[in-house]
Amino acid sequence: MHGFDARAKASEESANEDGTDDDVARLMEQCWSKSPIHRPDFRALKDVMKRLNK
Repeated sequence: MHGFDARAKASEESANEDGTDDDVARLMEQCWSKSPIHRPDFRALKDVMKRLNK
């Protein structure tokens, strides 16, 4: 595995190993989804970020 796919896989595997909040880790996984339909749109990103910043 090389390039983008390797970085995406590494991101999936280590998203929560550093103590990242579970909601942030899930958002990161969704953003790195190979399928565009599984990635959040900007409105969803904004809503999640607003909720996380409270």
